[in-house]
Order: sequence, then C-alpha cells, then structure tokens
Amino acid sequence: MPHTRLLLRAEMPQKSDEGPKDRVNHNSECSSAPLVDNLEQLTRSLKNMVIRGTISVAPQALIRFKPQPCDCLSFSCAKDWPLGDLPSPPPFGYIKPPWLVTVEYAKSIMMDETRGSAQTKYVVKAQPSWARQFKALTVRNYKLKKRNPAETFQMIFMPVWFSVVLLILSLTSKKIDTDYSVSPLPPLTQLTSEICSPSALANCVHFGYANTTSIDPILNQLDGFFSVSEPNQVITKQFATVDDMVRFYNNSPASLVIGVNFKNVSGSSINYDIHANHSVFVNGFIDTRFATMQSYLDRAVINIKRQSLNLPLLSSPLPSTSAQPATDDSGIGRNFISTAFFVGQTPAFNINTYLNAYYLIFAFQPIWFNIINLVVQEKYKKIKPAMLTMGMSHSAYMGSIFLLHSVLSLFTCILVMAICYAGRVFWYTNWFLVLVLLFLFSISANVLGYIVSIPFDDPKTGLFGAWIVTLGFMGGYAACEFTLFVSPDNTIAKETATYLISGIAFGRAISYITESELTLVGVTFANVQSTPLPRVYGMLIVDTIIYGFIGWYLERLFPGEGAHPLPWNFFMRRSFWGSNKTSDQVPLVTQTKDNAFRYGVSTAPNDMIELVDNDAIAPEDRGTIKIANLIKVFKSQGSGGLFRKPSETVALDGLSMELNRNEILSLLGHNGAGKTTAISIITGSILTTSGTVIINGITLPTSREGSDNLHAVELLHSDLGVCPQHDVLFTQLTAYESLEVFAAIKGVVVVSRKENANEAESKHELLRSYILDLLDDVHLKSKADNRIDTFSGGMKRKLSVAIAFLGDPKIVLLDEPTTGMDVYSRKQIWQLMQDSKVGRTIILTTHSMEEADALGDRIAIISKGKLQTLGTSLYLKNRFGIGYHLNLEKLQSEGTKSNFNEPKVTALVKEYFPGLYPLPDISTGSLLTPPCDLPTNSTILSDTDYDITYVLPLLSSSKNPISEEAFTAEPDDSIEYIQLSIKPQNPPNQRLGTIDLSLSTSAFPRFFDVLNREMETEGGLGVASVGLGLTTLEEVFLQLQKEQE
Repeated sequence: MPHTRLLLRAEMPQKSDEGPKDRVNHNSECSSAPLVDNLEQLTRSLKNMVIRGTISVAPQALIRFKPQPCDCLSFSCAKDWPLGDLPSPPPFGYIKPPWLVTVEYAKSIMMDETRGSAQTKYVVKAQPSWARQFKALTVRNYKLKKRNPAETFQMIFMPVWFSVVLLILSLTSKKIDTDYSVSPLPPLTQLTSEICSPSALANCVHFGYANTTSIDPILNQLDGFFSVSEPNQVITKQFATVDDMVRFYNNSPASLVIGVNFKNVSGSSINYDIHANHSVFVNGFIDTRFATMQSYLDRAVINIKRQSLNLPLLSSPLPSTSAQPATDDSGIGRNFISTAFFVGQTPAFNINTYLNAYYLIFAFQPIWFNIINLVVQEKYKKIKPAMLTMGMSHSAYMGSIFLLHSVLSLFTCILVMAICYAGRVFWYTNWFLVLVLLFLFSISANVLGYIVSIPFDDPKTGLFGAWIVTLGFMGGYAACEFTLFVSPDNTIAKETATYLISGIAFGRAISYITESELTLVGVTFANVQSTPLPRVYGMLIVDTIIYGFIGWYLERLFPGEGAHPLPWNFFMRRSFWGSNKTSDQVPLVTQTKDNAFRYGVSTAPNDMIELVDNDAIAPEDRGTIKIANLIKVFKSQGSGGLFRKPSETVALDGLSMELNRNEILSLLGHNGAGKTTAISIITGSILTTSGTVIINGITLPTSREGSDNLHAVELLHSDLGVCPQHDVLFTQLTAYESLEVFAAIKGVVVVSRKENANEAESKHELLRSYILDLLDDVHLKSKADNRIDTFSGGMKRKLSVAIAFLGDPKIVLLDEPTTGMDVYSRKQIWQLMQDSKVGRTIILTTHSMEEADALGDRIAIISKGKLQTLGTSLYLKNRFGIGYHLNLEKLQSEGTKSNFNEPKVTALVKEYFPGLYPLPDISTGSLLTPPCDLPTNSTILSDTDYDITYVLPLLSSSKNPISEEAFTAEPDDSIEYIQLSIKPQNPPNQRLGTIDLSLSTSAFPRFFDVLNREMETEGGLGVASVGLGLTTLEEVFLQLQKEQE
C-alpha cells in the first residue's frame, strides 16, 4: 500500500537580546536546519512535496501544540502513514512553547510493490479505421437488440399488426374464385335495348361498314361466322364514306348496332376503326358489342392468314346457335371467347382493392420510425455525441444502423408478404416479386428515416418527424394517383420522376399489382417486363443511394453536439479527401513573466494570475492547450410575441489561459459560470463566437469556413479522452464490451507489453489484457463481464474514467469524475489521475473543493464566462484567503464544566493580532485599506463546549510571499529527502494590498510564549492544546464569489 513519509523539525526562535541557542535534536535522522517561523511554509511544503490527494485532513489541523511537563522536544520523526489515513490532527509534534514545528522533508514512497497502471504496462497507439468502427458498431447494435428482445420483437412485428387490417378486409369480402361468372360474348342480333327495336326495325343495320380497298375475304369470313353464331339474320350495309356512316348514326342512333371503318386492308397490313353505339354504354362495355365485333374481325383476319398457309380454319368466336355452351363457370375447354362478369362485388372488396397501397404504406411506418427513434434517443442520451468526440466516423455509424435495420426489415417483409397471401390480398402475382418490392421499399425507408432524424435531438419531436414521412408518402401518392397517373399527358418519364419519392413508387407498384390480380393473371416472371415493376425496382435502388448521400451530406453540415459542422461545399475541397490531415504548426507561447498571456491577455502585470516558471517546464511540454480571448454567445428567441427580438447569452467572455503537459488543472465555477461551454469548445463540440483555441498544435476552427483543415477536430479527437458529467454508457453491454467498442472507435492498437513481452501473443489477446488491466486500474476487473445496468452510480463513474484514459490520450477532460463515489473509491480514482498525468494535460471540473485542492497543480476559477484567477492552491489561499484559523481545545475538568477562560484568551489574541489595517505602504508611506470585506480584526469563528476557533487577520500579499531556494538532496537508500530553506520576500515595488510579512509573522513566537506562561500560572487559561491553520480553498472560492457579486 502506498504511504507518505514526513520528516519534521522543531527549533527555538532567536531573540534579539540573546545569542543563538543550540538546536534541540532528539533523533539522529533529523539533521539541523534553519528555523522558518512563517506558518505558510507548512502548507506549501505539504502541498508541493507530498503527492496531492494523499492527505485528507483539514488545513486548520496541520499543526498541534501541547504543553509538556518537561523542557524537551517530543515528536514523531520519519513517521509512515497510509495514504488518506493520516490522523486528524496528525502527530506533527508535541512541544513546549515557544518551540515551532515545521515540515523539513516530505516524500511520497510506496511501502509495498507498486502496481503500475495499464498506461505504464503497454505500448499503445491510436490508428482509427473505418472498417473496424463499422464492425464494432454493428456488433454493438446486434447485442443491444439481442439483449432487448421486447423492443426487437416490436420492431419486427409492428408492421405485421398493421397488415392484419388488410387480412381482415380480404377475409370478410367474397372470394375471387366465386365472385364472377363466365359467359360468351353477346351476338349482334340479340339485343335487349332500344336499338333495332320493332319500331326501328325498318331502318335497322346490325353491321355497317365503309371501305376504300377490297375487303371481300373478310366479308366472306364474317358471313360464315354470322350464319353459325347469330340467332337472327344480320343486316349489313356498306356506306360510301365514314362520314355517311356517322351521319346515318346521328340521324337515328337506335338504327345502327355497330360500324367499322376499314382504313387500309392490303396484304399483311389491316387497319380499321370500330364505331360503337355509345347510347347503350351505360349498361356496360360488353353491351356495346364492341368486343363482339372485334372478336369477329380478329378471327376473320386470322383465318385469312391460316388459309394462305393451308392450315385448318378457326371456328366462330361465338358459340354455335345449334349447341348450348358449356355450363362450367371456369370456361375451361370452351372453343369460343368468353367474358367474366363480376356479379358478387361488395363495397368491402372495392375499398380493399382501392386502398391496398395506402394500407401498406401506413403499415410500413414503424420501419422509419424505429430508425428515427434510435438515432434521436442516442443523441438525447449523449451517446452519439460521446462517440463522435472519441473519433467515431459519421458514415460508419450510419452504415452500422442501416445494415442491422435492413436485416430486421427483411424478416418484417417476409411476414407481411405471408399475411398478404394468406388473406389473398395477392394471389396470382409471384410471391418473390412482391417480397423484392417490400424489401427495396423498406431499405429506402430506413435511409430516409436517418435523414429525418438529423434535425431532431428530442424523442418527442422525433416522433413528429416520423409522422411527416408517413403523411408525405401517403399524400404524395394520392396526389399523383388522382392527377398525373390518370392524366392523358402522363408519360413514362414524368411518372418515373415521381418515383424519386420511394413512397410514391411503392404505392404505384402495389396499385398495379392489385389491378393485375383482377385479371386473374397477376404479375409473374412471364409478364413482368411489360409492367411498371422493373422501373419501380430500379428507382427504389436509386432512391436508397440518393438518400444515403443526402444523409451523409446533411450530417456533416448539421452534426449536432460532439462534432464540428463543415462548410456546404466541403466535399469539393481537397483537404476533405485527405490532402491536409496534419496538425497546424504553431509556435509555442507560454505565460511567463516576460511574456504573460500573449494570446489575448494584456502583457501588463495581473495580480489575479500566478505566472508560470518557464524554466521549470521542458520546451516540448509547454502550451499543450492555449485559449485566447475566447468568446461564446448563444442566441435565442426572446420574449415579446410575434415581433420579439432575439436575445443573447454570453457564456464565455474573453477567457484566456494556457496549460502545459504533466499538469492537472482544476476548473472551478458556480453553475452557469461557463465551465461546460469551455469544455465543449475544447472537444470541438461547439463553435466559438470568436477567439483562438490551439490544442497540441491544432488550431480549432471558429466557424464553418474558419479553417482550411477540415480534419482539425478529427485529429484532436484521436488524442482526446473525455469523462462527461453524466455517464454515457451502453447499459445493456458488459464493462469489457463497452471498453472494446470504444477502443475500436478510437482505433486503439496495443503494440506490445513494455515488460515481459510475448511474441506469440496476438493483437486481440494484447487488447483484451490491456482492457482488463485498465478495468483493474479503476477496480472493476472483477466486474468485467457484468452488464453495466447492474452497476451502482459510483461504479459507472469509474467506468467512465477508464474510458477517458483509454488509448493513451494526451488531453483528458474529466467533468466531475468522482460524483457518486464513496470515500475509498474517490481516493483510488485520485491516485489513478495522479499516476496518469505524466505525459498528459488533464482538465478537471469539480464542485468538490477538497478534490480540486488535492489534485490540481493549478486551479482556475471562472465566473460569468470570465477567468477570475489562476494559480496554485497556495497562491490562491495567500492571495484571497481570509486569514489564519487559531483553534484552542478547551481543558475539561472532572465534571462537565470547562475551565476555559474565554475573555482572557480573547483579549490575549486581540492584543497580539490586532487589526492589520490601516497599515503604512512601505513604498509610499500612505495607509493601506482592506480589500473587499476581509476581516480587519481577530474574530471568533465558532465556539463550542470543547473548542473555540479564532479567525486572525489575513497575513498574505498580492504577490507570492514565499520563495523556494537551495533545493538539495540528502542521500538515503529508501527515501529521497528534499531540504527547504524558506524565507519571506519583500517585493521592491509594492502595490495596494502588499504587506511586509515581518510585521505579522513575528507575532506568533511572542504570542505562543505569552500563551505558555499564562497557561502555567495558577488557574491558567483552560487551554488543552493549540491548532493553527490556513484558509481553505472553499473560503477562497466563496470570497471570490462575493467579490463578483
């Protein structure tokens, strides 16, 4: 287990009227060192020399003083304490005033064998691959559907339930095979209407004709047919011209049954027109005798041809009057032409036939609804944005969803087709042709559903989008059916153009198949080429390709959260196709005393920012993240009705900072301060309004057109690890499966082990070992095969942290990573973050001041989008602290009453620590006034039956009062000790708020000397022990918020 070893020192302060006293040393391991009576040195030593996060004690309990009966020093030296388990207060020493205890040496050591993290055991690199992402996402989708059988069952069977409507309508109507009767065509001379009635019989003409060429062979054939099939003598009349025949009809419509105009009869070419009597059309087409005359003429022409070939002649198309026709309704075996008259038509059958297309379009509505719901849900739950932030390809995501849903749609199509044939909605049409039609329509609907999901990020509004598609399909088909499809101006080109809307193409095909079913033939492979179906099939494939391109294009323009929108012409730019997939070369600039915040910050001294010692940072580690004058303004529609003006919300207002490698920055701020907006900009999720952001040499674009490198954000994502504020996990996968998916998205490749490499170990085995070790880092290895939905909140946060460190990212963003964890788990994650910060820049946002103080190398506090301060914890406490905390433990008597003399102790405290203001300014001699509302006198913070706490006035300045010099190392086999010589410094050019520490710190030895003498007098002060500590980070944060308000 890791431990912290502290070496402590105590010395007698020197007095002006006495010579130096010998130092007391009761432990040979504690070598002598000069005394430092500035208690701020304690916090700096503990903070800078001990691994952060290992000491979980309040700052005011750092030192305890207790009088001893003897004039000797008694304290623990080189004491080992488990990390996080230091006693409160720690036994830094029990001394007799005026002795002071300081921390001379501090070093974190591992008492047990160090357990290296996964990052230290493997050589890992990122090689994003579209094929690997597509495969991993497809497997993910499959597992999610498999482990949610209820939802998958609903997806497949929902269209089936809608199709049952067609089944019910079909089963409740009369069957087609009993819905008609077969009969011969009606003869010309057997009439039931007013045509050629007894009153008009004198002028009656059953067959009139006009010709310009000889038609004797045809007339001979017709006479033979008439003599066999007509029950009465056929009256024929030849007209000189067709106009004469028309005038005859117009003068007496009841006198002409049928007329024929032979335009050209020569050899094999026969051209004629039939003029039917339209006055009897109301009784049906058959009653006009048009079909009868056409049958006579066609049979006559055929016989003339057969006669020339010496073939037997065909009989009359109508049955002979000397024999009764067969009574078999099927018409099988008859030698004459028959008609099928539908005598059993019902309203239900008519509606079923008419609405087949609409029912099936509506039945397939769940196809695109499921796609829309899935994509919108993953955007709403931040799953898709999180995967995009990790480098997921838009097309890989789209393709994986399309593939799985197309396979599920195939099962749906098979079931719908089975229902249609079971209910005899379709019967004569080949089933395979129907299945192909249903499947092609479903895959085009899948892609269209993805397009519709792009503008929506809420499931409720996504449902609205699904209904838009449904109504668009049905309304579009209805409009075409009642206009274009029945228009005499309709052409194949016009109709094919409407097929670009797949719903119209599908509806047209279903309508045609339904009509063909009425002919008792349907659509088969034998006649499919003469139908519109091949064109419909081809256009549905074209629709799928076009919809896919539109979806790919629109998602690059409007990617939503997690990705950077591209300009409208991105696919026309060379940089998009890979010619500029490199990082921008930008000179590194750091915030130093000579060059303070060149990026967007005035070079004038800023007493709110602690400058960085540039010499202590390697050149390659400087400026990994540079933010300069970052401004983000969100625009929204204001209030005020129809004519309301847009309102603006400033989320970031000139934010500037610079971060280095091997550093953890704790980012603090109240709710709405701009932390999340800053993180989103760094991840490339949202665009800035203005300003500059450079990450690892990559300049992030500020607008769609703001960068020539369209892959800047993608390059950033390959080196980025994110732990979002809310867990973004696949709850129905296991912990190992989730990390495996994210590893594929980031392109994580484990090259080898750093130690004990095994050449026989495959890449898959290396990856599995790496993932298991990463889970072990967050103490979840035993839960690797457990589904995430069984995890507690703290376990999910651990897994999110593991995902953030997956693939050795150089930039890690942790948004409240330890929320929901218990104390033990939180300390484990703290240790992981400390161990993993080497080679990385880590930004930590948190509401826990303890966490920020323990982990942050530097702490940034922002408010209302502006950077309030940036520096180390000690700098912030010195700069903005409210003072020292003096804690006195009350001496308890044998009873319950304390012997503590509060008035006398309070008077003593105020005597040695009076108000610091007004004080003379050393440089000008003028009086200084206290900044803001800081305490100017010693006050009581709390008073209980057991202790009392005083707040002593602030003893810090606007500049760091402590400097560290003479760092030397003492040899030791087990511990590397660092000796500190710390002294106050007085800046030569002091400004308002700068105080000479010698005015204040010298009061402590004198105060403790007097306190000790008073305690030893008869009656004493009733003080058992004394504790002294500095301002907490929480107090600094609250003080800054007050200043902001």
